[in-house]
Amino acid sequence: MNLRPLEAGRLVDWSPQRSTTTVTQVIDASPVDILVSTHASPTNGLMTKPVPTRSTASAPDIVLETTPPKPQTPSQSPSLKLLREKMFAVHATDLVPQGGVMVAGARAIDPEKADKEPASFRPTLHFALGEMVRPHGRSSWEEKKYAVVLPLKDLEPQLTNVAPHDSFILGNFRIPEGAIFLAPEGAELEGLPDDVSVRRYKGDLRKAVSATIEDNGGWPVQMSGVTSDDPARIGERDINNPTFFKSLLDERPDLSFGTHIGSEVGEAYRFGVVEQSLLQLTRQWDRFGFPLETGSVKLYRALIDHNLERLQVVDHPAAREAVEAKRQHISSYLKLTDVDIGLRQRGLSLASTSESTQKLACKLSVLGPLGAILLKSQLSVAEEGPPSVGGLVEALSALPPNEVKEFQAKNPDVFEGVDPGVFQARYGVSRWLHQREDKEGLEAWVLEGIGSAKHPVGLLEELKENLKQNSHRSETALSILRRPVVQMNLAQEDGMTFSPGGPQSVMDAIKAHPKARRGLEAWSPQVAPDQEKALELLEKMELVRSLSACSQPDFESAVSKAHQQDWNQRDLERHLEEIGKPMNTVRFPDQMRGGDTLGAYELLRRDGSVHLDLSPDLWNSTDSLLQLYNRSEV
Repeated sequence: MNLRPLEAGRLVDWSPQRSTTTVTQVIDASPVDILVSTHASPTNGLMTKPVPTRSTASAPDIVLETTPPKPQTPSQSPSLKLLREKMFAVHATDLVPQGGVMVAGARAIDPEKADKEPASFRPTLHFALGEMVRPHGRSSWEEKKYAVVLPLKDLEPQLTNVAPHDSFILGNFRIPEGAIFLAPEGAELEGLPDDVSVRRYKGDLRKAVSATIEDNGGWPVQMSGVTSDDPARIGERDINNPTFFKSLLDERPDLSFGTHIGSEVGEAYRFGVVEQSLLQLTRQWDRFGFPLETGSVKLYRALIDHNLERLQVVDHPAAREAVEAKRQHISSYLKLTDVDIGLRQRGLSLASTSESTQKLACKLSVLGPLGAILLKSQLSVAEEGPPSVGGLVEALSALPPNEVKEFQAKNPDVFEGVDPGVFQARYGVSRWLHQREDKEGLEAWVLEGIGSAKHPVGLLEELKENLKQNSHRSETALSILRRPVVQMNLAQEDGMTFSPGGPQSVMDAIKAHPKARRGLEAWSPQVAPDQEKALELLEKMELVRSLSACSQPDFESAVSKAHQQDWNQRDLERHLEEIGKPMNTVRFPDQMRGGDTLGAYELLRRDGSVHLDLSPDLWNSTDSLLQLYNRSEV
């Protein structure tokens, strides 16, 4: 029997599995009022509004509640009925939905800027499934005050993408009957209609969300990240794959599965590609922004047009209205980009200029070359050059091969200076990693690219991050590595040697690479016999130390460990040389500039050593520290 304190609230939660007398769960452990309800019946599997009778608890242990059964692991591909009943969507926010309407757009991300929509294309509202979204990058929802929790089925009329980490809908969303709005105890909810069901909580919002899902018989999901490669588990089942949502995807052929910028099924990725391309363009216009090369500006501008033309908008009035509004919102930014591209033809740019200069440039653009002359003193110098191959692959890998060919033919200036074979091979591997080879014939695409490349291809740049044991794509990456032409390329460019039929595991791939293989071994400083005394001195100065072997069975960690070994070896050799120089060669702070590397003597003078007895006079000595140490003078 599990004893849990309970909290009074406006609602009592119900699910078909519970008895007809149910109480509301709390997160806080202090004794509180309890709502007890009878004769209620479930409606849509969520909460109803029974008439409560209030009783008080003087201590938590008088409140008895049976321990809920541990959720069973669902099948690999549950029925549509189960998905609709058991899967709950969660949106955390700091905003109280005015009139009960959740507003699509980027302004809702930062309530301090809620009065102004930033440079973005976001006609979407985003939800996690089965729990609150996990922190990622610079974004965290852990300090949010409020959350909307509702069955996934309530999103379906506007749903565009389904995935555990990121399910999103198009357009503003009216909180429906049966949804729960979680709010801290005592919080003012001005503007929230009375017909929105509110559940108060104390303490941690994440726990309150999980408790609400559990109390309503929903599937609790445990996530470990937010990418398509991060597992999301219900019991032992990883649901971060389209197979789990097959019944819903079959019911809704227009629905996508994947992330905001990368769909494994469907084309909702286009919304994310437009937004990310716009962000890349507008960030450079900040006074302290990082300027883009002209080729990258043309790439992102063309990508926006390409995907805007192909957006698939769910047939719902709110969805159509939101997409049109965001199209209008970004039109001024696209005009500014076109002005910037025109200026770049004359070697000038709007990158890192003031907002007033950018507005003036748009007004003077009708004057053509004369406008550029009038503004020249306020403009920056354009960064010329093509986009990097890695940038091209990242930007275009969401598009299928037929669209990439069309994009290349329509925008040849984007690819000026880029080795087409290198791009083709790396793009093909990037798409292949998403298990699209069978549908798109990517192996032939990759082989043709390798054969026509005039420069090193760098296939490992696309493969390495998936060569780790917990990656969903590790098996696909290994299958690519087993292709003979790929192995020949990696042997030539990276010195990799594969055993027959290999690699069969991530560890096999690590051992095939000369540098990664070294990372699997511990490192200790090695010197010639006549330098052993010098090594002993450096150890007392704490300037050398051994390195343990790579503890994580993934390719990038092994390579990183090998790099650390190389850096340590270089530092060892440098310090051996430095302690052989006269002590009076030490540099004092007024003799150094920012960015200078501290040598052994500078580090010793700054930090001292518990193992060496150094008098200040020694810093004037013409003898080296090693000579003094050999004579036991330090």
